[in-house]
Amino acid sequence: MRKRYWLVSICVGLMSTSLGLAAPEEGDPELAAFIDALRAGVQAAKSTGGDPNDEADRIRYVLQQAFEGYRIYFETDPDFPEWVEGSYYPRGNGGNSPDTTYFYTRVDPAGTYRIWGMRHTVAFAVLQVGTMGDVLLVGGKPLGHYFLDDLTLGPDGSFEMMLSGERPEGYKGDWRRLDPQAEIIYLRQVMLNWGSEQDAEVYIERLDRPTMPPRPTAADLRSRWAAMTAYTRGATTNRQEPSVPIPPINDLETTAFSETGGLSSQMYQWGRFDLSEGEALIIEGPAPSSCRFWNFEVTDVTNSANDYMYRQTHLNKTMLSVDKDGMFRLVVSLKDPGVANWIDIAGHEKGIMLTRWESCKEPARAKVEKIELSELKDHLPADTQRVTAAERTEALRKRSIVLRERLHR
Repeated sequence: MRKRYWLVSICVGLMSTSLGLAAPEEGDPELAAFIDALRAGVQAAKSTGGDPNDEADRIRYVLQQAFEGYRIYFETDPDFPEWVEGSYYPRGNGGNSPDTTYFYTRVDPAGTYRIWGMRHTVAFAVLQVGTMGDVLLVGGKPLGHYFLDDLTLGPDGSFEMMLSGERPEGYKGDWRRLDPQAEIIYLRQVMLNWGSEQDAEVYIERLDRPTMPPRPTAADLRSRWAAMTAYTRGATTNRQEPSVPIPPINDLETTAFSETGGLSSQMYQWGRFDLSEGEALIIEGPAPSSCRFWNFEVTDVTNSANDYMYRQTHLNKTMLSVDKDGMFRLVVSLKDPGVANWIDIAGHEKGIMLTRWESCKEPARAKVEKIELSELKDHLPADTQRVTAAERTEALRKRSIVLRERLHR
């Protein structure tokens, strides 16, 4: 953690410079450029107006992206790749799924990489090769998706894959071509049954470079800092809200993000919500039987995750209750309506809602109905599963425990 303290210092410096209390030191162009990028992002966050709490979410998003830029360009190296966690709790970006852990490392398209490990029992894991987007996991061009289950697995679940421009001479195992545009590899691991699955062990090394890295130089620092600054500016100045058009408020639209960072095997429905304390949305649809994975979540106005460890801001297909008629019904609201399938918008009157449908044979087709919360019982079947306040408290306690155990392993 020590190596990240300098970024905190710069962010503190930003707070004073953005208020006109100080100016970047003359003769320090890297620092000046970085603070200018941060200031521009904060000014963009402030220019949207509206709820001051939404403005605070936008400013947090700016600071998060500055930190993400540091991790991308200072903690990953195409010559000596290591997985770095991205879109992490509690402030994931790009509508990250609470069921998914996201790791990444930069790569050199001219390199030869060995990826190996153990499959274990996680629902599925997938490697995605692509170009860098203006925001981590968003906007880049996908160049290939490689599910671990499509590799040759040993009796113990072990696997090995080579990733390179050409198959290594004499290599007979799993090989995938590394696209000449490749800049980054993402590792997604999706867990459906929280607490009872084990994430895959996945390791990566580059084979065609020296064994030891050279000492970082002043020129290397300047190059990485410039890249971090460019990322921070691109990720914050014009990205205070998702740039992809979103359908009308309190509605869902089916779309695919396969050209902008999403999985090619996955469809989405998403939209905005705008609710007062006395209102609710009912999200209803037939529970699909053919999907490998599906879930529903709500985020803030920047499409950054709301707290999903201590609040039920999401449910996946194994968590929610399906009614006797084969339909799922979710209740999205500020106040707890006392039903098992409550989606807590965590104090946000406005935000983004989305559902993922992965490897489904039938089309995604959830629909939305806005109602008065006081009339909820008139819109739900008699067999709707309900929970008491004590049961909710215990369910949230268990939710936080199993997620902490996963994230802190």
